[in-house]
Amino acid sequence: MAVAKASTRRTNCAILRKNNKPDYKQPSAYRPISLLNCLGKVSKRILAKQLAYLAETTLNLLHPSQIGGRLKKSAIDAGAMLADYVHTNRLRNKIT
Repeated sequence: MAVAKASTRRTNCAILRKNNKPDYKQPSAYRPISLLNCLGKVSKRILAKQLAYLAETTLNLLHPSQIGGRLKKSAIDAGAMLADYVHTNRLRNKIT
């Protein structure tokens, strides 16, 4: 469960008119837009980057074959790992 200060969870709501509506007396002719606190967004992003860095470097939380969502890992790395796995198991006469 995420916990945040109340000041970072506050929003402002702006009401915008929808284009080409025949009757602006109807509530459906308007669109509410939620404007979030920028400080909250920035602090969440900083925290996420710090946690990702810790997971990559000091805590060793991620398995070496974990590719998705990691820095400097790509589909090419996944393909290379798969090719290495197949090659190694063929040398050991295992079915891949």
